[in-house]
Amino acid sequence: MSHKLLPSRPERYHGKESSRPYFEGWYFKQASNKGAVSVIAGVFRAKKKTDDTAFVQLLFGSGKSYYFSYTYDKFSVQPDEFEVRIGENFFSMEKVVLCIEQGGAKVEGQISFSDIVPLRTNVLSPSIMGPFSYLPRMQCNHGVLSLTHRCNGTLSIGNDEFVFKDSLGYIEKDWGEAFPSRWVWMQCNDEDVSLMCSIATIPYGAVNFTGLICVLLVGTKQYRFASYNGARVVSIEKGEDTLAVALQRGKYRLDIKTTCTDFGKLVAPTKSGMDRQIDESLAATFYINLTRRGKKVYSGTLENGGLEMLEADLLV
Repeated sequence: MSHKLLPSRPERYHGKESSRPYFEGWYFKQASNKGAVSVIAGVFRAKKKTDDTAFVQLLFGSGKSYYFSYTYDKFSVQPDEFEVRIGENFFSMEKVVLCIEQGGAKVEGQISFSDIVPLRTNVLSPSIMGPFSYLPRMQCNHGVLSLTHRCNGTLSIGNDEFVFKDSLGYIEKDWGEAFPSRWVWMQCNDEDVSLMCSIATIPYGAVNFTGLICVLLVGTKQYRFASYNGARVVSIEKGEDTLAVALQRGKYRLDIKTTCTDFGKLVAPTKSGMDRQIDESLAATFYINLTRRGKKVYSGTLENGGLEMLEADLLV
């Protein structure tokens, strides 16, 4: 497995002809008048070219989900920009356009994005992966493309219509050989706050380690908790429909607690294909508390959050 190294351009397509097995997916999450909606566009390049596939997935706050499969020739990208086409569907940092009629389901609509708040980066940390962005053979890479932005448009699924009127959105992506064996992923945002946190078992060569990447946006300030900047996972406590995570970096402590309902099914990549089902909720409520030397920096509650917690209790 290999891919292009584009450390400061995570939004672009990283695949090469030699990238096998290889997946790449872009994840758009936005609030609507009927709860959160996520749209995932992606591609999987198998060991055999005849098994290559492209796909579009939809997940709703109700737990309803859809997986639409396309032949690989329906997938195309611009070489120097983030513009992806899968069939008649289009994805970029400016908009998502959906036009799907497959398996008895009909999906139509367009969502436009504006006022994007990017992740702050520098040469040592060109993406949320920090210096790991420069390593060529990571099993799974992650990019945060928009911490928060405005969404406008409509999306219809059959007779159901979802309206996005100055609502809030978030964009990220993953690429590599396969998803980790176990992980926690959390995301939520409101007017002035956005959180993304991922904790996973990371294989690299003969070594496995627990990797942490997390960013909390409060107003214009971004707080980063990551393995590469000395942050650590203090604890993970998982219940049937609850999760509590505590992180520490120097004088800062971040406590995240969430309750969740209505998990839906998504399809995730393994080395053999898009053949692993995972559970994700878009109806999680987050309770976030950030302190510095025990004194409150931020405390708040956010709704319509995204949550995945696969074997979370085995991470620490």
